[in-house]
Amino acid sequence: MQVHLHVTEPLDRERVKQRLAFHLNDLEAHIERLEVDVDRLVGPGGRRLHTCRVTGHANGAVLFDLRERQPQLDTAVSRALGRGARLCQRRQLRFRNPN
Repeated sequence: MQVHLHVTEPLDRERVKQRLAFHLNDLEAHIERLEVDVDRLVGPGGRRLHTCRVTGHANGAVLFDLRERQPQLDTAVSRALGRGARLCQRRQLRFRNPN
């Protein structure tokens, strides 16, 4: 599986890699390529928010494109990767049991 990681802050890169390593086992059976984009922005009221966009590709098609925006970087990355893993698992169960 290929992983493309786009992180603007060098210090955030290691934290994203740790979260990615935690969720990688759930994702690697379902997808061929994973793109993770992490960015910081200033939200309403001057709060700093982290935006994580996770895109999973398989068989030349996009399986999921998820975005999560949270004040904590770890929370944003974990939620987006977790949602992607659960989505792949649900699709696999639906494929096995169409009824």
